[in-house]
Amino acid sequence: MLFSLSCSLLRLETISFAVGMFDLVVLNRRKRWEWRVCDRNGKVIMRGSEPTRQEAKYKARRALFLLLSQAGTYDRSQTS
Repeated sequence: MLFSLSCSLLRLETISFAVGMFDLVVLNRRKRWEWRVCDRNGKVIMRGSEPTRQEAKYKARRALFLLLSQAGTYDRSQTS
């Protein structure tokens, strides 16, 4: 299963924020580019695949943005 894979291969970016550290990984898989957003332990949080590397990088960054935007909402709702 893909979710058991580690994100230690070919990191695109490592992003660190107050809510945690995340890795963006983009891999060439046959005719498609696979992207993953992983936590600091290497667990895959979000993943997908796109036809071009540029699209995969965009989608990985977009997924990270959505993850971080929801993390702030989640933290505020937990303190109420």
